[in-house]
Amino acid sequence: MLPTQKTIALTAGVSLLLAACANFSGVDRLVGQNISVAYAKFGPAGSTSREGFYTVHHWSGQELQAYEAFVQTGSEYAGQQIVGMQTNVGGSQSPIIQDQYRPVGYNETRYNELACELSYTTDETNTIVDFDLVGNMCSSFLRSLS
Repeated sequence: MLPTQKTIALTAGVSLLLAACANFSGVDRLVGQNISVAYAKFGPAGSTSREGFYTVHHWSGQELQAYEAFVQTGSEYAGQQIVGMQTNVGGSQSPIIQDQYRPVGYNETRYNELACELSYTTDETNTIVDFDLVGNMCSSFLRSLS
C-alpha cells in the first residue's frame, strides 16, 4: 500500500470509529442517575439479573440482514484471448493465445445476524453505576429505543 493510501485508510478508520462513538454518547450520560431515567428513555428492560449487591438491567435487539451471494459450481469455456506476443526465430512475431473460462453457479440468499445489548448496572439505591454496550448494530438499536 502506498503511504497516501495508508493515510487515507487510517483516516477513514478513525472517522468511522469516532462516528460510532458519537452514536453512543448518550448512553454513558445516565451513569449516576436513577434507573427510572433509563426506563423512561428506553422502555421496560427485557430482563434483569442480580449480581451480589448490584442489579443488571438488560435491553437487547437482533435482526437478520439478507444479502445475495454467488455460489460457484464450476466454470465454462468462454473463448480465447491474446495475452501477449512472442518473437520467433527470424524476428517474426506470433500471438500467445490463452483459453478463457468464466464461473458458473447460482445466487443464494444468506443472512448476517445483527445484535446489540445494552446493560445498566445499578446499586442498592437504584443508581446507575456502570453500563455496557455490545454488538454490531447498536446505533440503529438505540435509535429504535428512543
